[in-house]
Amino acid sequence: MAPDAAELVAAILNAAWMVRHYARGGRSLILSKERKQAIRKMGLTVREAFNRSEEFESLLAAVVHGLSERDDKPPF
Repeated sequence: MAPDAAELVAAILNAAWMVRHYARGGRSLILSKERKQAIRKMGLTVREAFNRSEEFESLLAAVVHGLSERDDKPPF
């Protein structure tokens, strides 16, 4: 994986972590605004990553792994 792609994968995983973070404990009205913001930020991060890189497999794996509730190692 190219160094630039590694940075993009890390950005996707970080954005996905925030989405998962705000999903914990239910979807209370207090956290719904933050969750919506986290989802939007992740969407923009994923869009930028796919626009900047041709390494689609690692980027897709980051999206899937980042949103997965399992805590095993990423498949890349």
